Amino acid sequence: MLKKKLVAFFTFLFVFVVASPAMANVNFTINDKPYVPSSTLQLADGITMVPLDMVDKVLGADITVDNDIIIITENSDTLTLTLGSNLAVFNDQQLTLSKAPELVNGEILVPLRSVYEAFGTSVGWQQESKTVSVSYSEQRQGMTADELMLKSTEAMLEYNTYKVNTDMKLSMGIESAPEGTPQSMDMNMVMDMAMQQEPVLIYVKTTVDMPPIEGVSDMPTAMISETFMNQDGMYMTVPGQEGWFKMDLQGLDIQALMEASADANDPIKSMEMMKDFGAIINLGNDQNKEDQEYWVVNITLTPDSFEKLFQSLMGQMPAMYDTGIPEADAMIQTLFDNIQADMTYASWINKSTMITDYMDIAAQVDFNLPPVTIDGVTSNAINMSIQVDAFFEMYDMGEPITFPDVSDAADIQNIMPIEESLQQPL
Repeated sequence: MLKKKLVAFFTFLFVFVVASPAMANVNFTINDKPYVPSSTLQLADGITMVPLDMVDKVLGADITVDNDIIIITENSDTLTLTLGSNLAVFNDQQLTLSKAPELVNGEILVPLRSVYEAFGTSVGWQQESKTVSVSYSEQRQGMTADELMLKSTEAMLEYNTYKVNTDMKLSMGIESAPEGTPQSMDMNMVMDMAMQQEPVLIYVKTTVDMPPIEGVSDMPTAMISETFMNQDGMYMTVPGQEGWFKMDLQGLDIQALMEASADANDPIKSMEMMKDFGAIINLGNDQNKEDQEYWVVNITLTPDSFEKLFQSLMGQMPAMYDTGIPEADAMIQTLFDNIQADMTYASWINKSTMITDYMDIAAQVDFNLPPVTIDGVTSNAINMSIQVDAFFEMYDMGEPITFPDVSDAADIQNIMPIEESLQQPL
């Protein structure tokens, strides 16, 4: 039972993580919303220096770096900077920066006020709280980023069914791994999802390309699994086993689990929830793909946004993290307290249909899993860092979907009894 609940729990944890705020010498707000960046802001000689990626996250600008040259493009405007120089060029006009861009511990820092104000952003400073306040807004055809996202959501609700293809690359590093476990691993994951909104039906086929592991000769090169959820419960296939198996997740609210899973796998609903919990939203540069024009809405999840979102989801399903075993519950709570994450979404909204056709996700997730002893078996402590780059494509809007027949599904206990699962190390 414990192992099955942890499998379900980590499925959600992979998508919705709780980020612990990083300490900063300078506080920061964007349109009156507190934002804690993954890297520390620096206050030097009265000038706030910010990591270069904060220009992208706040303004939605495109950034390229070529040796010492930094080019920031926002719509039709371009700002060119040079490391170590306080001279810059905005379009064809030369500017003098308050401080030269610099490279600190492998990260490029730029002067916040000089860069933001060049693109028309209002920047304020509150001395007592050492807080930088940034006010920035732009529109596309009279619509803000929030309004564009709402229009896209409304367009999406016109269709009861749709499919999503996801191509995901994961780079995992394990700093303190048990003997025999790879210190690093790169994986490619493809997820084919079919979604129905009324009634809620969710089908996901996941293919993971497995890298070779030294000393393991019979390791498969690819692992394929399928998951299906309906009002009766959660079903899955198991590599090496024939047919479907039903997960017996006693104590879980299946309907709440289905709705949360749908929201987790649905890019539109995910973005809507993030907005409700205070995510930073802006407009990126317009894009063209296969002769179709797109608006781009960027969403950056702050630590506070992660915490509110994840606690809300887990509040709907307390049985998922209430294992009934104090040691395991303590392990999960410790994991909550030691996760840091930085995640940015870019949603491509079709200018003709208002449907979000594509979505890019970039995320850095770090977590510590402490050792825990259950029934005399002690797990290994693991410190893991995961870099995720994913691309979503939504298609077949409103088309009929044939979902799997799970009427003959066997109980998952037939291949792993509860008693056996509790005896295996986590």
